[in-house]
Amino acid sequence: MPALPDTSNPAFHYRWSWMFHAPPEQVWPLVSDTQRFNVATGLPTTQVTETPNPEGGSRRTIQFRRFGISVIWDEYPFEWIQPQSFGVLRVYHGGPVAWMQISLSLTPQGSSETQLTYEIIIHPANFSGYLVIPVQVGWISRRAFDRVFHQIDAALQEQTRNRTAFPLAVTPLHPSADVRIQSIEQQLKEVAYDADLVTKFVYYIREAQDADLMRIRPFALADDWGVDRIRMLELCLHAARFGLLDVSWDLLCPECRGAKSTAPTLFNVERHVHCPSCNIDYEVDFDHHIELTFHPNPGIKPIERMIYCVGSPQNTPHIFVQQVVRPQSTKLFDLSLESGRYRIRGPRIPGRIERVEAGEEPGGPAKSMVIITPEHGDDQLHIIIDDHGIHPVESHIESGGTRVTFENKTAIEQVVIIEKMAWSDQAATAAQVTTLQTFRDLFSSEVLRPMEQITVTNLTIMFTDLKGSTAMYHEVGDASAFGRVMDHFTVLRQCVSTHHGSIIKTIGDAVMAAFIDPAKGVAAALDMMQEIATYNADNPSPPLCIKVGLHTGSCIAINQNDRLDYFGSTVNIAARIEDQSNGDEVVISESVMSDLGVKQFLADSTLIVTSCTAELKGFQESLPLYRIASRKKKEPE
Repeated sequence: MPALPDTSNPAFHYRWSWMFHAPPEQVWPLVSDTQRFNVATGLPTTQVTETPNPEGGSRRTIQFRRFGISVIWDEYPFEWIQPQSFGVLRVYHGGPVAWMQISLSLTPQGSSETQLTYEIIIHPANFSGYLVIPVQVGWISRRAFDRVFHQIDAALQEQTRNRTAFPLAVTPLHPSADVRIQSIEQQLKEVAYDADLVTKFVYYIREAQDADLMRIRPFALADDWGVDRIRMLELCLHAARFGLLDVSWDLLCPECRGAKSTAPTLFNVERHVHCPSCNIDYEVDFDHHIELTFHPNPGIKPIERMIYCVGSPQNTPHIFVQQVVRPQSTKLFDLSLESGRYRIRGPRIPGRIERVEAGEEPGGPAKSMVIITPEHGDDQLHIIIDDHGIHPVESHIESGGTRVTFENKTAIEQVVIIEKMAWSDQAATAAQVTTLQTFRDLFSSEVLRPMEQITVTNLTIMFTDLKGSTAMYHEVGDASAFGRVMDHFTVLRQCVSTHHGSIIKTIGDAVMAAFIDPAKGVAAALDMMQEIATYNADNPSPPLCIKVGLHTGSCIAINQNDRLDYFGSTVNIAARIEDQSNGDEVVISESVMSDLGVKQFLADSTLIVTSCTAELKGFQESLPLYRIASRKKKEPE
């Protein structure tokens, strides 16, 4: 913990213990969710102010009002080690309390039980503190904690979902909402959704706790319910279109990954964002930094987003360790992490704001990479923080128990963290949402503001074209040929939609489509070949023949002709690759072929795959390409 404020007044020291019938790994997500815990124990909502810290980072001031009295304090960064302990220091501005230090620890008792120890050290600021603290903390808070911890233990024993462990507030429906909800439920069932899923979803909006409805993440909800993620996302999109839900585009910080601002539409999204908590300026990209979430329409259920605890460990679950290391001191602890890639970061550089470009990870001297492997690594990790940054730059340690040492050689306090590099796959990112045909159909007006350009770091672009279409118009006449072209658009659209892509635009009788998953793009292209062959069997004169090309890479999302479009080298290369197709075959680039999902799909399919090189118009170097033809219909895993 940081240095405690000076005080000559004796402190109150409370130490309480509870037993849980579950291991620490199961207890941790619930007891470290201090946002929900504070609601459940009856604490009021707070207002948070963050200002630049002269020593680097930011200073966080929090306040609430209770019984007509304002309580204000400076909150130091939470410290935690998953799933062992967390704590926080609060220094108050006036009032009966001078400062308070809170800590919670989890100690395994055998293989299936955990002892939770909760400690509070609290210094009164004046005589009234000696009267208030024993009542508020020693009696009221103690009873509230006991009630909530017993509820958590009961939920764990009953294997109840985490979100139901706390009995939190449920806002009633708007007085006029009941009839509207019934109408919307019927509309949702009419757009081919499973009736049971729709009924369950509507009941969830009616009865779920406010804490769950303030920010509905469709992929996380799908995982909780054991249903298909895309199906749940499409259900939420239709529910928003019918007025049950509203959408929000949350702009996520690349470091803390918190939603630093929220936009009601893509038009309101700004590329440049500042995170005061991490003291960085960054450019958002579609792949990581913009997440689509939902909340009830105020006309259905008027829920306000309330803040009860801004520093909760569960606000940043990708951070496994966060520790404050005092100047010229060392901190040691034991840690167990699974295999994977982790990052250590934290040194504050006074007066400096880090800038992160779109598509880049925060880097520089204040970061260090840790690669944890099942074997061939060290069993100790010694990290040195000095005026030049973090050392060593990269470490390899074995999974399992590791002795970690943070050594701070600087003259200022440092907040040092260990975090998992991989982003949560439960985020419905703008990259994924905007390449979904359902979104394009329902929210065609969702576009970026004119002249705004936002990076998409990984997108698969498909171009198709009808071979010999000019001759077909001459052979069968304009009306008949146009009808066949429209039929071919219908076939292609269905194939793209089935494989979770979207039609971006049509140019004459050509199509541009986009996919977040290259394997889905290849599967859609091959389905197109098969479906066109089926169409030709029923409409043989003259047969349709399509050319298809795919390329994967980074693009720029823009507003063009009042629709969301993409441009850049990836788009240009994909169009040139389609030109290389001889018809009734799919041509893909090396970047598509190198995708693991594509390799698995092609290996499991009956296909003819041949490699070649080609010089593309406008590009100086020859590119390796792959031609794919003849397949059995198969969906990639």
